[in-house]
Amino acid sequence: VEVRLSGPEAPTILDAPLFLPGGGTILFRAPAPPQASRRNGPERLHGVRSASAHDLPSEWWTVPAGGGIPTLLTHLQASGLYASLSPDGRWLVSFSSRGLFVMAPDGSSLRMLTDDLQELDGTVDWLP
Repeated sequence: VEVRLSGPEAPTILDAPLFLPGGGTILFRAPAPPQASRRNGPERLHGVRSASAHDLPSEWWTVPAGGGIPTLLTHLQASGLYASLSPDGRWLVSFSSRGLFVMAPDGSSLRMLTDDLQELDGTVDWLP
């Protein structure tokens, strides 16, 4: 099933999709909206454009499962984001290059649990 994103800030690089409780919303990670770049005259004349890669710092976003305009939830600028939904659906725990944090599925109540992961890579999950 393809979910089409719309709107001026719709990301083009998406990863780690997760259905939120009820199935009507999808959480995903993607880079933050690009900031307007200031290119000089020769750069504009020659068509120089900024490059991006999949390992850019990312944020958590949501979009309706049927597609539409995505909503930016966080401002973490973290790479390697991975989320796991709590068994009761009330919390998301995230592992990232910046640390371990928890938040509500709508992005509220964001709290850093630890910022000292010594540059480890990994994932996270809830225990029953």
